[in-house]
Amino acid sequence: MDPNATVALINQHLDDGDLEEAQEALNNLSTWLESGGFKPENDEKTSDTLIRCMSHGLWPTNPNAWVKVGLLRPQAARVARHVAANSAKKTA
Repeated sequence: MDPNATVALINQHLDDGDLEEAQEALNNLSTWLESGGFKPENDEKTSDTLIRCMSHGLWPTNPNAWVKVGLLRPQAARVARHVAANSAKKTA
């Protein structure tokens, strides 16, 4: 995986209004980070992309992976886990 290209892809999907594809790319990047893959080169751009995702209700599958590489603060990770848990309950 190229995490830089994935960040660009997430932004393109957000620009196009394709939230399902943006979520899938976000999940792929989360899995990559969780498995020890290197983070995207531009922390600010990546963090801005994550904020854009969250503003659309899209959350990384494993926020702790983002904390581990310094792209998300622990407090935001707790919020992400809480939102994801509540979303899962609503769809069950």
